[in-house]
Formats: sequence, C-alpha cells, structure tokens
Amino acid sequence: MSDKRKFHRVAFQCECRICCGDRSWTGELRDISLRGVLFQLPANSSLELGSICYLDIVLADGDVLLQFESQLVHRQGSDYGFLFLSENLDTLTHLRRLLELNLGGDDITRHEIEAWLGG
Repeated sequence: MSDKRKFHRVAFQCECRICCGDRSWTGELRDISLRGVLFQLPANSSLELGSICYLDIVLADGDVLLQFESQLVHRQGSDYGFLFLSENLDTLTHLRRLLELNLGGDDITRHEIEAWLGG
C-alpha cells in the first residue's frame, strides 16, 4: 500500500477513550498527526468503517485533554485509524504544541497547518 499522507505522524503512547453511539472503548494511542490518529483497541471492538466517534485523549498526567469528533477510515487487525472531523480551539492549540515538540520545531507544523487550511 502506498503512503499518501500529507501530514507527519508522531509516535505517541497514552490511553484514550472512544465513544460511538451508546458504546465506548478504552484503547491505546499509537500515533497522531494534525489530521488523525491511530489507536489500538481491544479485540472485541466492533466499530464499522465510516462510524462517527468522539475521541478523548488525556496527556500530561491528566492535565491536558484533547477532544475530537472523528470518523473511522481504516482498520487493520486491532489498529483503528480515525480522521479528525472537528476539534475545539484548546485541542488544536495543544495538538499543535505536541507536534512542534515531537517534530523538532514549528516550521514543519506551520507548513502542515497551511496545507490543512488550504486543503
């Protein structure tokens, strides 16, 4: 499979919560980008492609909460890939800072935000 991603992915591990309808799961974040995330979920997770879910990702010993509305866009085994549909300003600010710290500066992040806003 070719990699068509426009945004850098940052390997980052922490617990997360996924809510979809009246169901919810706790999983582990595997990586994150400006546009989406990859989670590892328990084997009994029964999400269907295209499902709209809400993601809660807790960072920094519970001091920072990232919240996203997202769509399940791919699944391979226990790995679930979500595309961000919307987030609040605090979440976007913390996500940008997380990416800057892990990508080695704000130039890459600035270019990705410009691409995100233009596309």
